[in-house]
Amino acid sequence: MSTCDMERSGWDALTKAYQALYPDDDNPRQYNALVHYDAGGLDPLNMVSVYDGGDFWHFVSYGLTEIFEKVTEYKDVSGYGYELNMRLAKKGAESEEVITSVAGLMQAVARLTYRDARIFREGDLVRLGELDHINTGLFTNIKAFLITGDPDLDAIDTVNGSVKFLTLTGLDKDRLNDWYDGHPDISATRYITMLEP
Repeated sequence: MSTCDMERSGWDALTKAYQALYPDDDNPRQYNALVHYDAGGLDPLNMVSVYDGGDFWHFVSYGLTEIFEKVTEYKDVSGYGYELNMRLAKKGAESEEVITSVAGLMQAVARLTYRDARIFREGDLVRLGELDHINTGLFTNIKAFLITGDPDLDAIDTVNGSVKFLTLTGLDKDRLNDWYDGHPDISATRYITMLEP
């Protein structure tokens, strides 16, 4: 394997996992960091890709793991150990404004890890008010995001260590109250609806 291949091996492993779900979408939308966090910008993710899932968009991240060379001392885990993803129902979310805003929301959640050293686990909750630099006017149904394991993306091993895929599952007011009561019902929230009908 060449040096160039090694530098992209983590990135390519993610792409392989994502494309296995959507073999017919070999050209997903791509939203690159405007100015990366390491260069003084706001965006910790190098890129968010958006795959066409039929009746939903599937947003997937690149950048919380070591997508290029290995730089951490933990050999068994790549970077922070996970990438984020989210499924958004297409109904009411066809415009470029909505899609770019959701990509921005993914960046905002990733900032909690980069800036605040907040390492997410399944069962964690992210309240909408914790996120900065997002278009809150679009997220009228959602009060918080529950971090869940992804139902379709299994953990993978890369040359830079293991990677899990964590899903942002949107909770409206009723489901958030259920979560506080200890009885979360997320069965109907796999595809997030951001806008009021």
